[in-house]
Amino acid sequence: MQIIGVDFTSAPGRHKPITAAFCGLENDRLQFQRLERLTDLAAFEALLARPGPWVAGFDFPFGQPRRLIETIGWPTDWVGYVDHVATLGRKGFAAALAAYKADRPAGDRQHFRAADRACGAASPQTLHYTPVGLMFAEGAPRLRAAGVSLPGLAAGDPARVALEAYPGAAARRLIGKDSYKTDDRRKQSPAQAQARLRLLAALCGPQGAAHYGLRVEAPETLADDPTGDALDALICAAQAAWAHRAGLTRPEGPAGADPLEGWIADPAALAAQAPAPADAARRRAVHPVICYPVETLPQPDMGLLASARATLRPVRQVIVPARDAACFRVPAGHFFRIHSVEGPQVGDLNLWNAHDLRERFYSGKTRALHGTHLTTAHRMWSAFPFLRPMATLTHDTLGWYGKDAFGGSVHDVIGTRCDPYTHNLLSGGHTYHHCCHSNLTRALARETGLPLAEAEGHVHDVLNVFMCTGFTRDTGQYFMKASPVRPGDYLEFFAEIDLLGALSACPGGDCSAEHSSDAAACHPLRVEILAPDPQTLRGWVSPAPNGYDRSHGA
Repeated sequence: MQIIGVDFTSAPGRHKPITAAFCGLENDRLQFQRLERLTDLAAFEALLARPGPWVAGFDFPFGQPRRLIETIGWPTDWVGYVDHVATLGRKGFAAALAAYKADRPAGDRQHFRAADRACGAASPQTLHYTPVGLMFAEGAPRLRAAGVSLPGLAAGDPARVALEAYPGAAARRLIGKDSYKTDDRRKQSPAQAQARLRLLAALCGPQGAAHYGLRVEAPETLADDPTGDALDALICAAQAAWAHRAGLTRPEGPAGADPLEGWIADPAALAAQAPAPADAARRRAVHPVICYPVETLPQPDMGLLASARATLRPVRQVIVPARDAACFRVPAGHFFRIHSVEGPQVGDLNLWNAHDLRERFYSGKTRALHGTHLTTAHRMWSAFPFLRPMATLTHDTLGWYGKDAFGGSVHDVIGTRCDPYTHNLLSGGHTYHHCCHSNLTRALARETGLPLAEAEGHVHDVLNVFMCTGFTRDTGQYFMKASPVRPGDYLEFFAEIDLLGALSACPGGDCSAEHSSDAAACHPLRVEILAPDPQTLRGWVSPAPNGYDRSHGA
């Protein structure tokens, strides 16, 4: 059987051609035969017209996300919307996507197919960097016009079968996230060359055999191409061969594949795409219920606290330097305020029982009781087994912000805190010592005299003071945006127990762009401790630890 792997580009030319790897498949043996370089789209059309039998894997998205198709107003079948894209042309398609994004809130502009999520691929709406959206616009209509068979999407010549491939899925499985290619000559490196050799060896060795059920035979010279196009074409061929041997080239395609979006010919991708049951819509339509109804939750006496607020007098203050942290102590029955003083700045707040560090703020339970963001009359609850109010929010000058059009709000209990461990993972091993986690660790060690390693164990998930955050509607990812805080704004708390606090002035500044670096403009924060007239708190009692007896049914 002739197997072809095609590394596609939407604008082929002499310097960046479409690369096709031709291979022969006999039982489980996939043997590389030759490469062809196609320097224009006419040559690509001629490739599609070659008589079969052949099965080919193409490295571009065959479909668009269901959410886009059902929202934008295009035909809601694959043939229909691909024919519509053909009438739009490349520029018209790009303009339609741009107009679609312009009319939608952030987080709901660019969508993903189930197949993209399954293997970490970019959205097929992407028009920049690697413009897979344009690759779809140039490639999918040509597949349709060529009359090839597109399993799960469109019927065609059964002797010419086209499958969507994605080399990135194979590369991540075989060599992890190591970079192995770039079209930019300035960035091509010996490390990438070594990564290509490892990838080719893995594909042709036991790892590739285990993943694809194939014995791939190919020369090492395929790894010489620094753009990775030749190697990617070979991977596309391996994915196509696997799908052919798995019986997925029949017209109906794999079970559960979305007939609007398409599917990717890789075992890992398909394993992650569980087919939707017949009653999927009914299951999704079930109405939610609140996990923790708060009608019976002990409520703060906001009238009493308002009377106490009217008598507040400052007793001391702590300045938290930019990109650093500081500790402060607040007696039960006192108030404290976190002030913005010089410019927009967010802060990460930890609280402990001043006499027992085991009792600390429980971000997750606070979120479950009050929601993702805190404001006036919400409380900060302590960890098990104590589970009692540590502090009550008594005034919020940003209370007007509410929830914006993107789903964002301020003072979140979603994010855990920026930290050097996640930064190390995401930056390729770089070190940064002024993430909020490190700042809080140093501050607690200074305040308590604990060794740094022991202090670190007490640092916990934070209240992100002044930070404006939410979840994207499409991907559900945690996002941040420029904080609306300005000098003069403050968040005020009433200490329900004796508190030890630590506040970090986040290196992200107002968190409008990035964190975990020195790039953002940062400002100090001021913590002010205030005492009320004791007479105004007559009748108030510091809450006792939780009443559960801890027997756990034993």
